[in-house]
Amino acid sequence: MAALAEVAGFALIDATRLADTTALRRRFGDRTPALVETVLLRRRAAAKLSELPGTSQWLFTDEALQQASAAPVARHRAHRINAAAPDAVVHDVTCSVGTELAALAEVTDRVLGSDLDPVRLAMARQNLGNDVGWVVQADALAPVTRDTVVLADPGRRAGGRRRFDPADYEPALDRLLDVYAGRDLVVKTAPGIDFEKIGMLGFEGEIEVTSWHTSVREACLWSPGLAGPGVRRRAVILDRDEQITDAEPADCDVRPAGRWIIDPDGAVVRAGLVRQYAARHALWQLDPDIAYLSGDELPDGVRGFEVLEALAYSEKRLRQALAGLDCGTLEILVRGVRDVQADPDALRRRLRLRGRLALSVVITRIGAGAAARPIAFVCRPSR
Repeated sequence: MAALAEVAGFALIDATRLADTTALRRRFGDRTPALVETVLLRRRAAAKLSELPGTSQWLFTDEALQQASAAPVARHRAHRINAAAPDAVVHDVTCSVGTELAALAEVTDRVLGSDLDPVRLAMARQNLGNDVGWVVQADALAPVTRDTVVLADPGRRAGGRRRFDPADYEPALDRLLDVYAGRDLVVKTAPGIDFEKIGMLGFEGEIEVTSWHTSVREACLWSPGLAGPGVRRRAVILDRDEQITDAEPADCDVRPAGRWIIDPDGAVVRAGLVRQYAARHALWQLDPDIAYLSGDELPDGVRGFEVLEALAYSEKRLRQALAGLDCGTLEILVRGVRDVQADPDALRRRLRLRGRLALSVVITRIGAGAAARPIAFVCRPSR
């Protein structure tokens, strides 16, 4: 701990890394790489975990930190587990360095953790101290508890690369679901997981997609005993403390653009709840197959785009419209128009903007098949 405190006093940025490391090697010898790595991981962890007490002094591995949930996401899950099963013991069967356990320990003292990796277990014990009494070595696929709520975060990285196929998770998702069939189970997965594949594995609970700081962070599977009544999909927007489910009304018109265009939060889009979100906020769709919404009033706290001009999309027409509006900085949002979607930065360069104003353009497709046409909405962003 004393050595880490000393190393933390060095900048360790690109401009000073060589000189800093040379000085540290004279002081700490072969311990230097581990000390430097730990200090750098703690600095990276600050953006994710600083809301959990004491994490500035935690130990990490690189892969463990990459996969760890941000503190608000972990806290949301802990509170939801506690609300659904307030008297249950919660067993994190892939506890790694202890992030989920730390969040759970804030709401219940009935918690324990296990993992196969002895290094991560040693780190978890150091990180958690007396907050969690039981942290043991065990295989997630060989249950060591009964009548617990099981939390699992299967490994989705190997050698720095992501694993996208749930069959390649460690442990594999199908085996986790099989081993804990009939039990209360919560499983973290990558946000891009194929929901159809989950259904093919026989999962019948709820799929929750969570965003934080406007970024989709993860999907989470909730077994039927923990799922909301009648809910199969849920979007959680932590920035606004808002949740939308597929049990809500989905009555949503398809109409031309009104005053505002709204790009729903990524969790809403990923969870397939665009129509439910539109119905809640009195919005409508521009096209039944495109996620952009429109309305005459902007929902509270939501960033929107006030339509200044709508035109059939072509680069020439868009360039002329932007020049006429004195645009110099352009934000490009695009769905359903492949050539633009492939490289919006290239379009921005070709437009050669020289004005003073910062505007946005929403480029999308209206209609299907032979009737499909690209359209551009030049807008003023609300913020």
